[in-house]
Amino acid sequence: MAIKWNRESFIVSLLTVLILVAVGYYGYHVLVAPSQASAESSTRIVEDQTRLLEQYPAEEAVLADYQEAYDETTRFLPDVEAINEVLVILKATADRYELELMHTNRVSDREPIENVVDDFVKTTYQVEVTGSSPEAIRQFIESLETEDRMWAVTNATIQKSGEESYTGSLMTDLMYRLSE
Repeated sequence: MAIKWNRESFIVSLLTVLILVAVGYYGYHVLVAPSQASAESSTRIVEDQTRLLEQYPAEEAVLADYQEAYDETTRFLPDVEAINEVLVILKATADRYELELMHTNRVSDREPIENVVDDFVKTTYQVEVTGSSPEAIRQFIESLETEDRMWAVTNATIQKSGEESYTGSLMTDLMYRLSE
């Protein structure tokens, strides 16, 4: 079969070629170019991450440094059991006098005690309780000072906060011997 070239077949062939070129051009810009840009961006990110990994020490070395810093710090922190024991004593004493323990904040930690060997330190706590009578708050304070642990209440205030409600705020030093 022979194609007879005339004006109509030439225009159809030219339009077909132009349509194919246009589809190729726009297809490249819509499909290929964004994929290439994404691939280049991913390549840059991988190169940056690789460069960062080469600059920083291995995870084992970092972990060893953190463990060493942690071990060094824990010598200066009170034992978890001691903190828990303090909070249990405060809560039990408050419950004994029908007081509600509102807040307990550590104000200072492991301060040396004047004129005493360095083995003994104090931690200051701010304690806030509420109850139905100021007498219960006074008994709470006296009871803390007679506990087996060495407590020293340095500042105490009692305020009426409602018709039958009183709020007590006290600063107390908990003194103890460092055990290492």
